[in-house]
Amino acid sequence: MLSGSYCLHLSTLVTSCTPGSSWNSTGITIAGVTGVLGTNSTLLSYVNDVGIDIFSNIYVADANNQRIQRFALNATVGQTVAGVVSTIGSAATLFNYPRAIFVLSSTLFVSDLYNYRIQKFTYNTSTGVTFAGGNMKFSIKINGRFLFTEPLNLSWFVLLIFSEQTSLIVLQIYILLKIILLLELAV
Repeated sequence: MLSGSYCLHLSTLVTSCTPGSSWNSTGITIAGVTGVLGTNSTLLSYVNDVGIDIFSNIYVADANNQRIQRFALNATVGQTVAGVVSTIGSAATLFNYPRAIFVLSSTLFVSDLYNYRIQKFTYNTSTGVTFAGGNMKFSIKINGRFLFTEPLNLSWFVLLIFSEQTSLIVLQIYILLKIILLLELAV
């Protein structure tokens, strides 16, 4: 149930919102097949997070398949935009369990759980750039980058605020023990 004036506005999906509106209690499947796991372009395995871009494309963190799938509005077939299906690795094109995603304009940020990093992908590129973190299990700052103590530090981040003027990134991480982690980027 939505209360007050809260409403998700997607230009092509929601044209108006009335305070006190409620969601349809019967959901519809917009990606994947209910009850069926798989690796082809219509199936998913262990969805961790979703994001929506300005074109109403839906991005899915398909963790067990080690990929990010993009579904165009009303499409039933996804396109792998990051990762290689069922291939675990630490290369710039691979993941070790993608957990959380955030879409900002034409940029996709992915929390790569067991590589202890956040990867940044620009639109229509499949090679990521390590935006924060690295492949180490301790927390220190090396060459201007923070490395993380454990994989959960990067999982389930839901909000990313980036200010080019101050080079400050604020990641709000909703997990049991760690609520907020601040990172300062090297310029």
